[in-house]
Amino acid sequence: METSTSLVLLMLAGLTVAIDIQFKYCKNGPQNLKRVNISPCDKLPCVFHHGVNVTVKVDFVSPTSSATLDAEIFGILAGIPIKFNMPNPNGCNDCGITCPIKQNMEYVYSSEFFVMKSYPNIQLVVQWDLRGANKDFLFCFEFPMTIVD
Repeated sequence: METSTSLVLLMLAGLTVAIDIQFKYCKNGPQNLKRVNISPCDKLPCVFHHGVNVTVKVDFVSPTSSATLDAEIFGILAGIPIKFNMPNPNGCNDCGITCPIKQNMEYVYSSEFFVMKSYPNIQLVVQWDLRGANKDFLFCFEFPMTIVD
C-alpha cells in the first residue's frame, strides 16, 4: 500500500501544469481559435522561470489554404512589438501540421521555446502568430507573460 501511494505521488509530481488560456485576438487577425494551451501555466499572467521549456498548443480553423506556414513571436513592451527568435519558425516542420493545409479545416499547431537565463526578469504581452504563403494571418493571439528567476 505504501509503495503504491508513493508511486502515485511521484507520478503526480511529474505532471506539467497547463491551462487553456483566455487569450486576446490580435487586431488584424482572424477570430478562428478553438483553444490555446500553454504549459507550464496555471493562471494568467503565465509565469515562466529561467531554464524552463514552454509548450504552446493552438487549435485553429484555417481561414485559407496554404503550402507554407511561418510562425512569429513578438514581445510587446510599451506598445512596441519586438520580434523574438523562434526555435522553429517553419510551421510545416515539427509543429504537428502537415503542409499544405486546407481552408476551413481544423489543425493543432504545437511549438516549444526555452526561457533562457539571459532573458531579463520582465512582464510583457506576447503576440504569437502563424502566417500562410500570402503572409496573411492564419491565427494571431496575445497573452500576458512574466519571466522570473
